[in-house]
Formats: sequence, C-alpha cells, structure tokens
Amino acid sequence: MSLHGKTAIVSGGAGDIGGAAAEELARRGADVAVGDITDPDRDRMARIESAGRKHLYSQLDVSNPDAVVAWVDEVESRLGLPDIVVASAAVATFKNLRNISFEEWRREFDVNVNGYFYLARTVANRLEAKKRGGRIVLVGSAAANGITLGAATYCITKSAVRKLAETLAAQYAKSGILVCDVSPGVVDAGLSGAAMREDPSIRTDSEAVVPVGELSLPGDIAFQIGHLCEPECRHITGSTLYVDGGMSLKIIHGYGDEESPARS
Repeated sequence: MSLHGKTAIVSGGAGDIGGAAAEELARRGADVAVGDITDPDRDRMARIESAGRKHLYSQLDVSNPDAVVAWVDEVESRLGLPDIVVASAAVATFKNLRNISFEEWRREFDVNVNGYFYLARTVANRLEAKKRGGRIVLVGSAAANGITLGAATYCITKSAVRKLAETLAAQYAKSGILVCDVSPGVVDAGLSGAAMREDPSIRTDSEAVVPVGELSLPGDIAFQIGHLCEPECRHITGSTLYVDGGMSLKIIHGYGDEESPARS
C-alpha cells in the first residue's frame, strides 16, 4: 500500500466518511487537500499532519462551479495536480416528494450530483491534458437501490451519482483515469448515527436489516476507498463497490432455510 508522491483532493472532508477517507489516504502516503462548507476538524487535520503528509483545508460550497475550479487551482499550485479525487460532500432532506420544496430539491441535486461532476470533471480533464492517469471515487449510497419515501430526493440523487460514475468511467478509461462508486449501507455516523443515539430503536431496526448484524463505520468505507486508489488496483472502473454488510443482497427468508444448514 503506497500512495507516496500522490496528491488527493477530498470534498466533504469535514464529514465522517470524507474525513475518514482523507485520513486513510494520508496513512497510505498521499498529500491531502480537504474541502468542506464547514470549519475544519482540527483534530483530524492534526492526525493527517502527524502522518507526515502535506495537507490543505479549504472552505467552499461544491455547488458553485467557479469555487470548485478555484479550489483545484489552489491545490494544484500548493500540493500538485491531484491524482486522486474523492467526492463525498452531500446533503439529505428528510421529506417525501409531496412535501419537499423546490429549493430543497434543487439544493440536493446541486450538492449531491453537480458538486461531484464539477470536481471530477475538472480534475479528469487536467489529468487527461497532461497524459496522466488517476483515480476518482464517488461516494454513493445503497439508497440508490430502492426507494425511501422519507428521503426520496436523496435516493434519486444517489442513483444519479451511480450513473455519473459509470459515464465518467467510460469517458476517461483510455486515459488511465479509473472511476468507481463506493456505496455504503447504514453507517454508524453522521445524521444516521445521531438519530440512532437519540432513539436506540432505530439502531435495532437498522441492524436487523444488515445480514452481518452490525452497522458500517466510516473507517470501513475509507479503507475500501483507499484500496481503489492504490496503483495496483488498475483494472476496476465503472463499478459499484457496496460496503453495506450485505444489505444489497435482498435476502428472502423462508422455505426452511434457517432450519436446513448447507451440507458438503
């Protein structure tokens, strides 16, 4: 595992998953630029620094394309052109389609889809122009697999993220720029983690639908992001990697399956 000499750029890096990804990439040897609309997590940035890596924190709104281009300019001038992109900035509105406002709908698409495209395309075009390969990871969600009426717009945007990853992969494959979608299931962090701490029954219900019986942690997702960015991981592009404890399997129990263990 070695990303020494690489520069990574991570949007949504103040969040649990994005922040864990930034730390994982630094642990693997990359210099790391983190961007988020919020103030930096000082402890996290200190851990990146303690890994001996150069780092940069920028405050920005990824829904603003000019701001994203300016951020990439800053990173390129201070750390070098990013070889690795992790897009993880996202928002969620917990309303159904009957009740969500047009502004909330627009904002979710601006951040969750447009923000990913602005960052990925800006870096990919620069890498292609310099005849350099790279890795792009879009943080999607297992929510793209179905419909959650109470977070309908989020599900729709994550479906769009998956198709964006596939299309970017097809567009840039011949230039050695590999693109994947990493889709977590229920993560014990962020908004879902806060909800579970407030109402333990939500945790119980969530664990019940995860075949392995426990929820994902940010580090689980970050580890897989780091793996996809390694130089040796050179033949995976356009793929969705689920980090969901088997939720995507859609297991249907019945017909005595629990009572009939497999025989060799």
